[in-house]
Amino acid sequence: EVVAGERVRLELEITDPHKGTPHLRWMLEGPGRGYVERGKDGELYLYTTAPGPMELKLEVTGSMGTTTRASVGLKVLED
Repeated sequence: EVVAGERVRLELEITDPHKGTPHLRWMLEGPGRGYVERGKDGELYLYTTAPGPMELKLEVTGSMGTTTRASVGLKVLED
């Protein structure tokens, strides 16, 4: 659970076996709203903007084109 208006740091551990830079594609589904952005500190954050259930999905494509996906469900509460 998180509160609408809250900034949540996202922790990822991604290794590209070919030493390239993987491409990250963030998707959010559900009535809860928000966006993912890199902060001034270089870390990734989820900024929540509206309450409701949300599924945060990440699709990672490696430098050689291999793709994998992960997701997590969140409940975004009223502030």
